[in-house]
Amino acid sequence: MTRIEFWEPSGETEVPGKGTFRDHYARDAFASAVGKRVPFRSSPDGPQIGWMTVVSVTVDEDGLGATWVADVDLDGRETVRRESSASFSFRPDHPAPQPHDPLAAKPPVVRRDDGAVP
Repeated sequence: MTRIEFWEPSGETEVPGKGTFRDHYARDAFASAVGKRVPFRSSPDGPQIGWMTVVSVTVDEDGLGATWVADVDLDGRETVRRESSASFSFRPDHPAPQPHDPLAAKPPVVRRDDGAVP
Protein backbone atom coordinates (compact mmCIF):
# COMPACT_ATOMS: atom_id res chain seq x y z
CA MET A 1 0.00 0.00 0.00
CA THR A 2 1.28 3.45 -0.92
CA ARG A 3 0.19 6.82 0.47
CA ILE A 4 -0.27 9.49 -2.18
CA GLU A 5 -1.33 13.12 -2.17
CA PHE A 6 -2.85 14.85 -5.19
CA TRP A 7 -4.75 18.01 -6.03
CA GLU A 8 -7.97 17.81 -8.01
CA PRO A 9 -9.45 20.97 -9.59
CA SER A 10 -13.18 21.59 -9.50
CA GLY A 11 -15.04 21.13 -12.75
CA GLU A 12 -17.01 23.47 -14.96
CA THR A 13 -20.73 23.72 -15.58
CA GLU A 14 -22.19 24.99 -18.82
CA VAL A 15 -25.40 26.98 -18.47
CA PRO A 16 -27.26 27.19 -21.79
CA GLY A 17 -27.41 30.75 -23.03
CA LYS A 18 -25.17 32.06 -20.23
CA GLY A 19 -21.80 30.37 -20.72
CA THR A 20 -19.46 28.13 -18.75
CA PHE A 21 -18.90 28.67 -15.04
CA ARG A 22 -16.28 27.20 -12.71
CA ASP A 23 -17.68 25.02 -9.91
CA HIS A 24 -16.82 25.80 -6.28
CA TYR A 25 -16.48 23.05 -3.67
CA ALA A 26 -18.16 23.57 -0.30
CA ARG A 27 -15.85 23.39 2.74
CA ASP A 28 -17.18 19.96 3.82
CA ALA A 29 -18.04 18.62 0.34
CA PHE A 30 -15.98 15.45 0.78
CA ALA A 31 -16.44 14.81 4.51
CA SER A 32 -18.38 11.61 3.86
CA ALA A 33 -15.60 10.25 1.59
CA VAL A 34 -12.98 10.07 4.36
CA GLY A 35 -12.35 6.48 5.42
CA LYS A 36 -14.07 4.92 2.41
CA ARG A 37 -12.47 2.45 0.01
CA VAL A 38 -13.12 3.55 -3.56
CA PRO A 39 -11.87 2.54 -7.05
CA PHE A 40 -8.54 4.09 -8.10
CA ARG A 41 -8.21 5.07 -11.76
CA SER A 42 -5.22 6.38 -13.70
CA SER A 43 -7.47 9.10 -15.22
CA PRO A 44 -11.06 10.21 -14.56
CA ASP A 45 -12.61 7.92 -17.19
CA GLY A 46 -9.71 5.45 -17.35
CA PRO A 47 -9.63 1.81 -16.30
CA GLN A 48 -9.59 0.88 -12.64
CA ILE A 49 -6.03 -0.05 -11.61
CA GLY A 50 -6.63 -0.67 -7.93
CA TRP A 51 -8.35 0.63 -4.80
CA MET A 52 -7.74 3.61 -2.55
CA THR A 53 -8.79 4.43 0.97
CA VAL A 54 -9.38 8.17 1.44
CA VAL A 55 -7.39 9.47 4.42
CA SER A 56 -8.29 13.18 4.17
CA VAL A 57 -9.62 15.80 1.77
CA THR A 58 -8.79 19.50 2.21
CA VAL A 59 -10.78 21.97 0.10
CA ASP A 60 -8.88 25.08 -1.08
CA GLU A 61 -9.77 28.47 0.45
CA ASP A 62 -11.38 29.62 -2.81
CA GLY A 63 -13.21 26.30 -3.34
CA LEU A 64 -11.67 25.77 -6.80
CA GLY A 65 -9.93 22.52 -5.90
CA ALA A 66 -9.19 19.97 -3.20
CA THR A 67 -6.10 18.15 -1.96
CA TRP A 68 -6.66 14.43 -1.43
CA VAL A 69 -4.54 12.10 0.71
CA ALA A 70 -5.16 8.41 0.10
CA ASP A 71 -3.67 4.98 0.69
CA VAL A 72 -3.52 3.25 -2.69
CA ASP A 73 -3.42 -0.49 -3.25
CA LEU A 74 -2.68 -1.35 -6.89
CA ASP A 75 -4.04 -4.70 -8.01
CA GLY A 76 -0.95 -5.54 -10.09
CA ARG A 77 -2.31 -4.81 -13.55
CA GLU A 78 -0.52 -1.44 -13.72
CA THR A 79 2.79 -3.00 -12.62
CA VAL A 80 2.52 -5.79 -15.19
CA ARG A 81 1.68 -3.32 -17.95
CA ARG A 82 4.73 -1.19 -17.12
CA GLU A 83 7.09 -4.17 -16.96
CA SER A 84 5.92 -5.64 -20.25
CA SER A 85 6.57 -2.50 -22.27
CA ALA A 86 9.47 -2.41 -24.73
CA SER A 87 11.29 0.23 -26.68
CA PHE A 88 13.69 0.23 -29.59
CA SER A 89 16.00 2.57 -31.41
CA PHE A 90 18.00 2.47 -34.59
CA ARG A 91 21.70 1.76 -34.35
CA PRO A 92 23.94 4.66 -35.38
CA ASP A 93 25.28 2.69 -38.38
CA HIS A 94 21.69 2.05 -39.55
CA PRO A 95 19.93 5.44 -39.63
CA ALA A 96 16.18 5.56 -39.34
CA PRO A 97 14.43 5.42 -42.70
CA GLN A 98 12.84 8.68 -43.79
CA PRO A 99 9.13 8.42 -44.46
CA HIS A 100 8.09 9.01 -48.05
CA ASP A 101 5.53 11.76 -48.54
CA PRO A 102 4.20 11.74 -52.11
CA LEU A 103 2.58 15.15 -51.63
CA ALA A 104 5.67 16.87 -50.23
CA ALA A 105 6.89 19.94 -52.09
CA LYS A 106 9.92 19.38 -54.28
CA PRO A 107 12.82 21.83 -54.29
CA PRO A 108 12.34 24.70 -56.75
CA VAL A 109 14.04 24.53 -60.15
CA VAL A 110 15.60 27.78 -61.36
CA ARG A 111 15.65 28.23 -65.14
CA ARG A 112 17.27 30.90 -67.31
CA ASP A 113 15.24 32.88 -69.83
CA ASP A 114 16.19 30.42 -72.57
CA GLY A 115 14.75 27.48 -70.53
CA ALA A 116 18.08 25.87 -69.65
CA VAL A 117 18.83 24.77 -66.10
CA PRO A 118 22.00 26.49 -64.76
